[in-house]
This record gives sequence, C-alpha cells and structure tokens, in this order.
Amino acid sequence: RWQTISSWPKSNQWILTIPVWYNLDVVHDFSSSVLLTYKGKMLLLSPDMPTTGTPQHLWRLISGEKEDPESFEQAICRRIKHTTKLELTNIQLLSPAAHNKGKHFYHGELTDNDVNSIERREGQRLEFFTLVELERLTLTEATEGLLNEYRNTVEKLFSRE
Repeated sequence: RWQTISSWPKSNQWILTIPVWYNLDVVHDFSSSVLLTYKGKMLLLSPDMPTTGTPQHLWRLISGEKEDPESFEQAICRRIKHTTKLELTNIQLLSPAAHNKGKHFYHGELTDNDVNSIERREGQRLEFFTLVELERLTLTEATEGLLNEYRNTVEKLFSRE
C-alpha cells in the first residue's frame, strides 16, 4: 500500500509518498482462514522482513477475503494459490461463519507432491510446525484466537495424521 505523509517543514507543503507495506492480518479481520497440514505439522506464514504493523516472526494461517461472486471456499483456494502456488481441491470446511464470529475455517491435508511444489513469495516465510512447536511461536491475534477456539478439532486432525 502507499501512504502519503507531509514532510517537514509544513510551511512549504511538500508531499512525500513512500511505499508502506501493512500485514493485512493485523489491520484486517479476514473472513476465511485455512489450516494446511502435512504429516503432523501445520503450515504457517510470516514476513521474511520487518513490515509496518507487523514484526518479523509473527506467524499466521493463510487467510483471505471473499470477492464477489466467488464462494468462501473459492476465496481460500485463491489465497492458497497466491501464497504457495498450489491449486488444492481437497479443502474441507471445519466451521462455517455462523459458528465462528463471521469467519470460515477450512482444513487441507497436503501430499508429498504438494509440499515439494510449494513456492514462497518474495518477502515471506512458509514453515511447518507441530503443536508443541506452536507453543513457542508468536502468533497473530486472529490466528491464535482461531486455533484456541478450535483446539480440540485441531488436535483431532493431528492425531489422525
């Protein structure tokens, strides 16, 4: 995003436009998130460089906003593709918006081929973590809230893998 700020001194009315990147998970409450799992670990993303509004090493789920006329499932699949370059078709709804304060929560189980095909975007880190490793991470408020609310469901998913 671009942000326009007035530079000093104000009497000259100079305008300086500088690029400012905001981590949208901090300033925006997305309508859908997805828990991508692989062999007992979940995929999280974090900025690879400090950004305005988000410190480096703040981890989150892949999340996104629905655009007309797509469905919430299409929206989250679009975000997965944008973030990882993966085109997944095996996404399952864990919780519809009515049960989660307006947020849809999905799950997708990745295959060996999926994991080997992941491409990260410049400026982002994608890593897999176990539930135990998750306890040592700093998560965004939205991700932490979602994982806490669905802790039993998430633990059951991990016990199946």
